[in-house]
Amino acid sequence: MKKYDEKKYIALFIGRFQPFHLGHYKALKEILQKYKKVVIAIGSANITKRDKKNLFLVNERIEMIKKCIRKRLKKYEKNIFFSKIADKKSDLDWIESLKKRFSPKKYIICSRNPLVLKLAKIKNYKIFKPRFYNRKILQGKKIRKLIFERKIYRLKKFVLKEIYDYIKRKINVIKFD
Repeated sequence: MKKYDEKKYIALFIGRFQPFHLGHYKALKEILQKYKKVVIAIGSANITKRDKKNLFLVNERIEMIKKCIRKRLKKYEKNIFFSKIADKKSDLDWIESLKKRFSPKKYIICSRNPLVLKLAKIKNYKIFKPRFYNRKILQGKKIRKLIFERKIYRLKKFVLKEIYDYIKRKINVIKFD
């Protein structure tokens, strides 16, 4: 396998972050150790109705993540950027749209999502797979279920304090379609 100069790439950390949990935070820290600039690409950005899979709208997810960055990753704040990534009709449309905005010559995909990795390879992206952190416990689906069922008190072991406080503050305002 041919080596490449990691320092010349900008990390593209792709996820839905529904919500941003401890696993995402630890992965972001790992990515920041390796790459000077990181774009946090928030998927499903065009979702406008909440459901069990999409509890938070894109601007809410960005706000949550920014709270964590300001509190815990202040020294990296100027090197972290956000981008909204809309869902498309097909996976190939999605990766083509991504490639138009983020060239494989400049960006490296940071993800552990099997579909994202498969699509990234098709378009010749370099890939960095951050480690899994407590994968059996830190699963978005399980965390969303707790939020959907309004069991906020159980979230503390899955999310950072800033996220917990945000969700606790917003939970009574959030209505699910």
